[in-house]
Amino acid sequence: MNPGSIKWNITITATIDGSDISPKDIRELRKDVKEFNKEVKAGKYTDMETKGMIVVTPKKTDETEPPPVLSLDFSTTTKSPYVLDSAFRGMANQMKFLNPVIDDRDWDYSCIIDFLKFKIQNTCKYIEKKQRYLNWERDVKWMRLSIKLMDKLWSNEYSDITPYESEYSKYHKTEIKWFPVTKKGKVKPGPGMTFDEMLNNDSKDSLQMESTELWEKFDEYFSKNKLMHKKALAFLASEKGKGWQNPGSKVVQAMVISQLKHAKAKRLLFSILAEKIEQWWD
Repeated sequence: MNPGSIKWNITITATIDGSDISPKDIRELRKDVKEFNKEVKAGKYTDMETKGMIVVTPKKTDETEPPPVLSLDFSTTTKSPYVLDSAFRGMANQMKFLNPVIDDRDWDYSCIIDFLKFKIQNTCKYIEKKQRYLNWERDVKWMRLSIKLMDKLWSNEYSDITPYESEYSKYHKTEIKWFPVTKKGKVKPGPGMTFDEMLNNDSKDSLQMESTELWEKFDEYFSKNKLMHKKALAFLASEKGKGWQNPGSKVVQAMVISQLKHAKAKRLLFSILAEKIEQWWD
């Protein structure tokens, strides 16, 4: 059954606290309602087929003056009255937001980003589907770019997208092992332990981590990001870059490039949102 084809007869009642209402207040209330009903008959409220408003004052049952009841009675043949349409939409939204709500936490910035991305994705799909106004393609383009930037900035470990901050890791492979050390701080001879072996290690020895680079292709990374490489070298040579150890190392330079690209993408994203988001409406 289509709820929009039914004629709905709805009565809305509101109980007013009568503890501080005097007989004079009730008379004034009735006078206001009478004026309202005159306006209804004159056709002022054409947006709803209201029958008007009545005030019912219950009879006294004891020494306490019972509160008056203000009742608004109207009928409508419009497509789904707002109160029911809102309820149906609310139930649909609960299902739509089920997964984001389940994964939501109040202590992680990524949850804020996930909700923002989720809303932009839904708005993008809606506007692309409805196409109700001129230049809707322009808004869809900026929304898609915003979503792409969010993926490149904050993609999770289950995504196939490599975020900018860890982009450099695709251009080298490092083997990390943990070695027991003596009380004097000397590494004991042996093959070393992998990460899983280190976690299951029951010995009371102190451990020292050592990394060995198996291969690297940082020159290829630098070639793809020539301008950013120049900026990374300038940053490492500046006062701000003094916190980085071994600035001549290729891996350090690649890490700085990744961070510079991350910062640039973040500025671009919030610049787009600041300038464009108020246009994304239907």
